[in-house]
Amino acid sequence: GRVENLNVSNTALSDAGLRRIAALPCLRRLSMWDTAVTDAGLEALHGHPTLAALSLSGDEFTTRGLLALLESLPAIWEVNYGMHRAVSVERVEMLKDELRSGVVEGSW
Repeated sequence: GRVENLNVSNTALSDAGLRRIAALPCLRRLSMWDTAVTDAGLEALHGHPTLAALSLSGDEFTTRGLLALLESLPAIWEVNYGMHRAVSVERVEMLKDELRSGVVEGSW
């Protein structure tokens, strides 16, 4: 079967594990709250063609790493990051602006 939705929240997911997840060609939704993923791990998802919804938090990656990821995802329209929720292409663009300006920091 095709994996389209995956929740790996509250696990010991590492950068290596995320690289394997990034290879899923039909992945549309990914939830990864409180994992061990770093900026290097987020890079594995860069340019994923079908990833449209992303929920994440954690202490190991930076807002810069998250912004780089969001800017690389062509299908992204929903992002849940800590206490921030963006559910539309326009809202995701606003979140990216806030990340760029430093208004949004940390991942609570």
